[in-house]
Amino acid sequence: SDAKKSAKKIIKNKDIDAVCLNIISKEDSFGSDTNEIDFIDKKENETKLKKDTKLSISFKIIELAKKI
Repeated sequence: SDAKKSAKKIIKNKDIDAVCLNIISKEDSFGSDTNEIDFIDKKENETKLKKDTKLSISFKIIELAKKI
């Protein structure tokens, strides 16, 4: 929850449209082929992108960003 609070603060302070919050875990380290992301927009809508390949996650992020 601290990470989400920080992400929301960044959106407000930097006046940006959204943040992709990536909490690193043992299963999803920097070298892994999968990831899990929380996409938070400036209206504080949160979309959890469940564990998937990094390529698939990137396409989902693009689709969410288009809606902003």
